[in-house]
Amino acid sequence: FNPCFSWGAMAALAMKQLVPEVPKISPECKKNMSKFQLREYYRKRYEQAKFARCEKKYEKVWDEVLRREQAMAEEAKVGKTTTSSTTDTTMSRSRSHSLLESDDESEVYEFIVHYNTKFGEEIYVVGSCPELGDWDLCKKVHMGWHEGNWWKAKVAIPKERNAVEYKFILGHNGNDRWEGGFNHSFECSGGRRLLAQWQP
Repeated sequence: FNPCFSWGAMAALAMKQLVPEVPKISPECKKNMSKFQLREYYRKRYEQAKFARCEKKYEKVWDEVLRREQAMAEEAKVGKTTTSSTTDTTMSRSRSHSLLESDDESEVYEFIVHYNTKFGEEIYVVGSCPELGDWDLCKKVHMGWHEGNWWKAKVAIPKERNAVEYKFILGHNGNDRWEGGFNHSFECSGGRRLLAQWQP
């Protein structure tokens, strides 16, 4: 099995058998065709064009899925090999705890935003508390992509933080772009889902 030959490509080949290619006909040939033949010809040409658009769409989506899977695999691989010092290991564990785990003094908040990303783009969240990076882009929190271009991230934040402000970041090839508008904000009064709208 060749992993480069995706299931999307296999499905495309199967669909091509159902939607055979219809060659173009010259104007001279069209003059000799009946109305029924012309109608059938244009119907098949329309189906062929419709299939071509769908094929491009599915290939783009599949490429994005593969890219995200490869990126996650690389991150996991890097995470296993970057334990060269005790300090780095301690910081990594502390960061993991602050993002994913909750205790009696912390509450889990789920940040949610909808954004139609392009190939290679990722969404992050950064904010005014240490758990959100203290506005430091080097400590921004990566958000996970979900179907429908919804981006989500769960972060455990201590109750003592009180008011927290945050913004979303669009990242692409090492470049970060802040969303516009005012800062989003909330009070630490119970973990919950925080659905915000991206500000252009």
